[in-house]
Amino acid sequence: MSTIRNHVQLLGFVGQDPEIRSTVTGKKVAKFSIATTDSYRDASGQWHNETTWHNISCWEALAERAERQVRKGSHLLLTGKIRYRKYTDSNNTERFITEITPNTLTLLDAGSARAGASASSRDAIPACNSEMADDDLPF
Repeated sequence: MSTIRNHVQLLGFVGQDPEIRSTVTGKKVAKFSIATTDSYRDASGQWHNETTWHNISCWEALAERAERQVRKGSHLLLTGKIRYRKYTDSNNTERFITEITPNTLTLLDAGSARAGASASSRDAIPACNSEMADDDLPF
């Protein structure tokens, strides 16, 4: 068994409501970003905050949950893997994207029982284990 894994865990706040799309094969995907902030002290002893924005792509069951429960400002804990991909835009320029594909998503908001959310909305649920082909990407 290999101990080398692609595993990421993020705790942050959602920057905008999820954008929901479907692939040509009918798979649902929810895209949004979350901000994480790290604090550090520089050489002169001054504290600084550094915010990083992460692109998130939830698929299928997790996308449906994000559609129902995740909103701008939501406090989330997610685990998953980091993906790098490239595409050619309409100007024939190669573009690169770094995104996180979660396996679990946990809402940490005190009032996370939004309309459509069940009483267990704070529990992490696993995503589907199906692998996504690049053909399934809606953009």
